[in-house]
Amino acid sequence: MTDDEPSPLGKRYVNGVWEEVEKEEIPQPPSDSEIIMQSITELELQNFEAQQERQILAQQMADLELAMLEGGNANV
Repeated sequence: MTDDEPSPLGKRYVNGVWEEVEKEEIPQPPSDSEIIMQSITELELQNFEAQQERQILAQQMADLELAMLEGGNANV
């Protein structure tokens, strides 16, 4: 191939003619900052859920303490 000949790279041969081939967009992997932000979001959600569980447990403990103070007659 000489410098005057067109390069077949990025082209396809159709009916005796070289045609340009559309380049497909290759999806880029998420950047480090996107991965970090996603991780932070997941951790915040887990922390929120854990906080809710702690509040429920604290309420149950308070109910048990109240029942004990009342002589254990209350149904908890």
